[in-house]
Amino acid sequence: AGPIWLGLLLACLVACQPCQDSPDAAREEIRSADVALDLAAAEKDLERFTDLIDEEAVFYGAQETHEGRAAVVQNWAQLFEPDGPTTLRWQPLDVKVARSGDLGYTRGQYQLTTVGEDGSATSSSGSYVTIWRKSIEDGGWRAVRDIGTPPQPARMPAAEGLHPPPLGYTVHTQKRDGMSHGSAPGLNDSHSTGEQT
Repeated sequence: AGPIWLGLLLACLVACQPCQDSPDAAREEIRSADVALDLAAAEKDLERFTDLIDEEAVFYGAQETHEGRAAVVQNWAQLFEPDGPTTLRWQPLDVKVARSGDLGYTRGQYQLTTVGEDGSATSSSGSYVTIWRKSIEDGGWRAVRDIGTPPQPARMPAAEGLHPPPLGYTVHTQKRDGMSHGSAPGLNDSHSTGEQT
């Protein structure tokens, strides 16, 4: 996955060169979309999660590549099981926007937590990059590419603390992995506030 990771990042850096003319609003919209995707996973809201995935999405995992919204959602489905043992949370640390204003990426950290049958929890973490594309139909931002580093022993705060929930939004402690973030059985490695380009 190393060459793919580097290739995607370099492509993003080329497309998202700093540009003072890029609106701050686009950067915030992308950051909000990344946070919303995380919250959808935390709330096990599969419908909301699906809506944030581009129809032509490609998520790169350590073992497999999932092409198309349906394949990505199917791969992540286990994270949305009501009593599933695995939770994936992530936090964007940087956001870049292309000069065109319709493409950008988030880069951040994820935390993968699995609860064993004895109730003990095991956590690991890693980094991810998600490329976002703005829809010409409704103006919404959706994840079109995603990849992450293999999970390592956790070095970040507990999953519940990754994102302060918006007012009126209740976040339940749950699990998630997928957008090519970290790895749970069958899932991938992966996912900012930052500056715009």
